[in-house]
Amino acid sequence: KSPFPIGLEKHQKAAIYALRQHPAPSRITRMWKTTEHLCKQPINWCEENRVRYFPVGFDPSRFLILIPANRAWELLQAIYKSYLNNAGRVRHLLPFHLSVSVFSRKFPLYIGIESMQRFANLQLCRQAPVLWELKEKEKRGEFYMLQWRDQQDREISWNMPTKMPNGREESFFSQFWIDGNKWPVSVEQIDKGSSAFIWPSTFDYEVLDSSTRRYDICFSKSGNRRPHLFCGEEGPRPYPLEEIGIWEQSPDTKGLKNFEFHQISRLMTFIGALHREWHGFEHEFRQQAADYLDICLGRKTDRLIDMAVSGSLFDKIEWDHLISK
Repeated sequence: KSPFPIGLEKHQKAAIYALRQHPAPSRITRMWKTTEHLCKQPINWCEENRVRYFPVGFDPSRFLILIPANRAWELLQAIYKSYLNNAGRVRHLLPFHLSVSVFSRKFPLYIGIESMQRFANLQLCRQAPVLWELKEKEKRGEFYMLQWRDQQDREISWNMPTKMPNGREESFFSQFWIDGNKWPVSVEQIDKGSSAFIWPSTFDYEVLDSSTRRYDICFSKSGNRRPHLFCGEEGPRPYPLEEIGIWEQSPDTKGLKNFEFHQISRLMTFIGALHREWHGFEHEFRQQAADYLDICLGRKTDRLIDMAVSGSLFDKIEWDHLISK
C-alpha cells in the first residue's frame, strides 16, 4: 500500500517525505494513545453515562456499536467533540466518517449490521481529496476560523488550533496543498480565495423502517451523493461532519422537536409537493418555502429556508421526531 495520499505528483510526494517527522518512540507512543482514546470514546461514554451498549466490532480503522436510539445523538456529539480535540489540527488530512443505522428492537440484527457495512464501503470510496475554496479566514485567539465552500457549494466552518496540546506553536501538521502550488503552505500563509485539497469528513444515517431501505445506502449515478426522498439524486446526504454541530447549536434548528406532530406533518407535505412541482425554480421555491414555514411553525429564518430547499430540513425533523423517540 502506498504511504502517500492518492492523486499526488512526484514532487508533492517528495515534499511530504522531506517534511515528515522522525518516528521517535515517544512520538509514536503519543500517537498510539491518542488513536486508542478516540477509538474507545464510544465505550467510555456509554460506561460514564450508564447507557446500555453492545460492541459489535472494533479495529484500527472503524468501530461498530449498538446503543438505544434515543441516546444516539448524545453519543454522536461526544464522538464529534473528541475528534475535534484530538485531530482538529489535521482534519483536512485525516477524515472521520460517522454513520448511523436506526431500527426497532425486533428488527433482524443482520440487516442492521449489513447496512453499516454498506456505509463502510461508501466511506472506502472517498479516498481522493477534493478542492474546497477558502472564503474567509480570521485568527481568533488560539484558533483560526476558516470558512470553506465545498465541492457541492455548501459553506463549512472550521476552528483550527494554532497551538499543540503542549502549548507550542503548531506549524507542521497544518500544511495545506493548494491547487496550482508545487509546495504546501501553512494555515497562516493560506490566502482567502485559494482552493485547497481536502479529505472531507462526513455524517450520514438511514432509518431502516423496512429491510429494503438498506439498499438506499449507495451513491447515485450522478456523483458522491445518496438518493434522497424529496431531492432524488441531488439530495444533501452524506452531510459534512460539521453538520452535527450545526444541528445541535443553531438556534434555528434546536427547537424543532418541540413542535406538534400535526404541524410537522403538514409542513413536510407542503415541502414535498414543492420539491416535486417547483424543482429548478429557486426563487419561487424559496418564497413558497418561507410562506409554509411561517404558516406551520411561525418562523422562517434564512437557515430554515436553505434547509427546506436542500432537503436537509426533512432529515433534521426525521431525526428529532422519529429517531429520538
